[in-house]
Amino acid sequence: KQWYQRRVAITAGRDEYLQSSRNHTIADLSSYSLMAYDTIGVVRTALGSIKVPPTQEIRCSSKEGWAGGEEVLSALKSVKYTGITGITNFTNSGESRRVLYDIVNFKDGSFHTVGTWHNVSRLKITKAIEFLGHSEEIPSGIANNLEGAHLRFGVLPES
Repeated sequence: KQWYQRRVAITAGRDEYLQSSRNHTIADLSSYSLMAYDTIGVVRTALGSIKVPPTQEIRCSSKEGWAGGEEVLSALKSVKYTGITGITNFTNSGESRRVLYDIVNFKDGSFHTVGTWHNVSRLKITKAIEFLGHSEEIPSGIANNLEGAHLRFGVLPES
């Protein structure tokens, strides 16, 4: 149901976008562009909530901290933004409350969905995972607790 509501919101946002200018075409849109549009809205909302905007010049090459950074981060964490892709808001630690990942297994030359991870319902494995060596047994040495570890992953465009 949640996925369906999100798809309906994206469809409505797409239609609004296409009607906003004759120069816009369906080819201009992707899930990435719609999420980028909402990201700009989130940042705009957060910056608009700051009473006195930071005036310090910011340079990417600078190794010094930014005086207004904590205030901007705090404003971002408190944003609740309703955009084209749905509601965007964050936890106290700054994580998005709307996170859903497909857990995929690369097998026989392609990816197969074997479960999902959601930041509320957590991990749900729906199919057996095949590890290297064509085994479904969890290899020894795999950590059971990844608290504090960094996850690196790739994002594949929808086909």
